[in-house]
Amino acid sequence: MRLPIRLIRTTVVALASCLAACGDPAPPTSLPSVSTKAGFSPGPDLAEPRHLHASVALADGRVLVTGGFVGSGLDALQTTEIFVPGEDTWTEGPAMGFPRHAHQLVMLPSGDVLAVGGQTRTTLLNSAERFVPKNDAWESENSMLVDRINFTATWCPIDGMVVVAGGLSTGDLNATPPSASASSELYFPALHAWNAGAGTIPLVQGRNQHTAAFVQSIGKVLVAGGAGEQGLPVASAELFDPATRTWEATAPMAAPRSAHTLTALPDGTVIAIGGTTTDGETLVSVEIYDGSGGSWSEGPPMPENAGRANHTATLLAREGRLLVAGGTNSLGENLDSAWILDIGSKTWTKVEGRLDAARHLHTAHLLPDGRVLLVGGTNGEAIRSTEIFTPPCASTAECPEDHICAAERVCAPLSAQSN
Repeated sequence: MRLPIRLIRTTVVALASCLAACGDPAPPTSLPSVSTKAGFSPGPDLAEPRHLHASVALADGRVLVTGGFVGSGLDALQTTEIFVPGEDTWTEGPAMGFPRHAHQLVMLPSGDVLAVGGQTRTTLLNSAERFVPKNDAWESENSMLVDRINFTATWCPIDGMVVVAGGLSTGDLNATPPSASASSELYFPALHAWNAGAGTIPLVQGRNQHTAAFVQSIGKVLVAGGAGEQGLPVASAELFDPATRTWEATAPMAAPRSAHTLTALPDGTVIAIGGTTTDGETLVSVEIYDGSGGSWSEGPPMPENAGRANHTATLLAREGRLLVAGGTNSLGENLDSAWILDIGSKTWTKVEGRLDAARHLHTAHLLPDGRVLLVGGTNGEAIRSTEIFTPPCASTAECPEDHICAAERVCAPLSAQSN
């Protein structure tokens, strides 16, 4: 029997937050900008509509999109697509070994990408496979110890491991009432092994639909919020210590939340934005985690009526700005608005214009030239379209290297200005 989408709908959001924190490589800056107008513009359509997919920015600046789900009664997608920036085109990628949606992708230090877990139409997966960009091919990997959806997978540079935490397994779903997984496991890329032969590692609290980030200031992995064992959003948070390979409780957030984003910032702190709380309302609140002090502090709240869940949060090039786009509101309506948070001044600015399509459960990635690519998602039906956001700039300090803030107030390559 297929799992209800309400149980699995925040996996992609957790993935976008994780990728922002888990070592997605900084894109190269050699490709030119192709837009002279700030704001959102339509991008090239995907070959297939998809949501509950996963995506990752590759070391060469391309964006890999894998799997996903189209609609009720259909299997998960096994197909992949690759976005080529500069050309702004999609090319067909190699098919995965398994159809999957609600899975995770993690960039490895070798430049390979680990795909793990998720679900076919009827079956939860513990399988894993690895995408090798040098020959654009998939290779099989050893499987996880537990099948999972709604989990997080976070690259931890300490000891070079991927930390997989929580989610829902077949056993959790068959429990009465259904429970959240309190287990985690470690993947070691050099050994192609999970937990190096040991068993799973217990979390402090079972959780799914949570988010995760590597906290650079303390060298630990933070998981925060999500749905607890009663299916309600929780405020609790915990840290994985790679030295002891154990989880420990840390300070809880002020507000219980799930379907939020969690983004690692350049200063070593982590910022949680929005989400859904226990009464089903979407939050405007923002919280910032300081690993050195082990505490959360209030961040600049989103403007009134801008609260959202199942959105994306993408760090823009240079000068600490964060693009928050799409999502759903408390009424379950899809949003076509976006805001930019200036982290230094703690101010929010609404993006002029709107997304071409209201969407949630989409993914977003920073492109080499400083633009942001939004991919797929759903507005009641899986979306084929993509969008490209060109950030406005006030100074060259807000642009990628080798770019200048041009007269049109968008970043342009220096080479183009000299011609």
